[in-house]
Amino acid sequence: MNRLQEVATKLKSQDITLDEASKLYEEGVKLSKQCKKYIDEKELLIKNVDEM
Repeated sequence: MNRLQEVATKLKSQDITLDEASKLYEEGVKLSKQCKKYIDEKELLIKNVDEM
């Protein structure tokens, strides 16, 4: 999550090249998907615990 925030901050910067922005964007998408997967897994775990 911290790295995703760093990527977002860097993308807002006007001091990066288009190539750097493209690479950061791709990294951000990958990190975002990883975070979503983690959250989804934890929500499922919590739901299963609540049903016990």
